[in-house]
Amino acid sequence: METTLLAVTAGLAVALSCAAAEPAPGTQMGPPRLDLLKDAKICSDGAGAYYLTGTAGTLDKSGKPDFDYNRGAPLWKSMDLKNWECLGFAWDRAAHFAKGKPKIGIWLDWSAPADRIDGLLAQATTTPGLYRIGADWYLLCAMNGQNIILQKSTSGKAEGPYDDFAYLVTRGGHPSFFIDDDQTVYLVFADAWIARLKPDLTQLAEEPRPLRPAPAADPGGGRLTLGDSGAAMFKRDGRYGVFAPRWRVRDGKPSHDAVLWLADSVFGPYRETAVALQGAGPVSVFRDAAGVWRAVSSQPGEPRLWPVPDAP
Repeated sequence: METTLLAVTAGLAVALSCAAAEPAPGTQMGPPRLDLLKDAKICSDGAGAYYLTGTAGTLDKSGKPDFDYNRGAPLWKSMDLKNWECLGFAWDRAAHFAKGKPKIGIWLDWSAPADRIDGLLAQATTTPGLYRIGADWYLLCAMNGQNIILQKSTSGKAEGPYDDFAYLVTRGGHPSFFIDDDQTVYLVFADAWIARLKPDLTQLAEEPRPLRPAPAADPGGGRLTLGDSGAAMFKRDGRYGVFAPRWRVRDGKPSHDAVLWLADSVFGPYRETAVALQGAGPVSVFRDAAGVWRAVSSQPGEPRLWPVPDAP
């Protein structure tokens, strides 16, 4: 029988300090809103502060949330994981373009998401996440859920501002970094593909490969996967862990759960565990000030936190 971890939800109070007017439906103006945030990611600075970012939502002309259009990567700061101070946008497309043509020309391209039947052009910074690597801060994000771009803080601070640094992958989306004990940095993206980066982080050092479950190959010749797009990797007690989202039927209803896989080496093969975060969808993971690994739900709205349990 599958053992499922019930959500331990932490209420995250909204403490918006951005003094700006409420954006009107159909526009991208105004401050970012926690109730219009998805794909949330939290990063600790190691000194007691936490930074939250994710895909910023706007309101379409009918007043419904729209995540295919936004100004950039939103940013909040907290000292307790409960009260969040809005810092505006760590990367603001309008402000960036006002300075001139971007270093990475891909930002000028507009494309329609495949699931948009209306064919409208879209431009959004999707699934952004902050990382502190050495003494520097980086912002890893996708454009329109595909192109993966790395940006670097020009101030050396988490608050930025950030400027284009490297163009890593043309397709796949849902990027995250995994930093091993030896400080090797890996890009994890799409439905659990992985590639090691060069030490200067400017490009991949190898061809991407999929993280495989055990057994490593499908006898039918196909490729087995850990789950859907949006895998998150971490390492605890010498073992590599991956949360991969997967649709399941629970009590007669579909549920997008985050399933935990474990392996003894970075490339696997990975063993599925009985740990699943119900309804979390793709999650991100971080380590808090007490050393506890936590998972953050990707679902729209104020972020939900789970402690990462030990697998049975």
